[in-house]
Amino acid sequence: MSDNKKNFFEDVYEVVKLIPEGRVTSYGAIASYLGSKGSARMVGWALIASQPFTAIPAHRVVNRVVCSQASSTSKLLTLCRSGCSRKASK
Repeated sequence: MSDNKKNFFEDVYEVVKLIPEGRVTSYGAIASYLGSKGSARMVGWALIASQPFTAIPAHRVVNRVVCSQASSTSKLLTLCRSGCSRKASK
């Protein structure tokens, strides 16, 4: 993995750790926050790569149409179990 990609992934992990319990944000919002607007898929890849690391609450990051995909539905169920409402952060 290139250093640029590794650094981006690490930046994504740090941002995701800042999402408070019970709140969600989108892949695109994280990409924009990191100055890489249009890199929402890269944020998703970073979160997929984070699976072995349980300290990263990847379930708090959803797509912009939260319930449109099966993976988002499973994330929503995980969020509901942790006390989150369906209202997403902007």
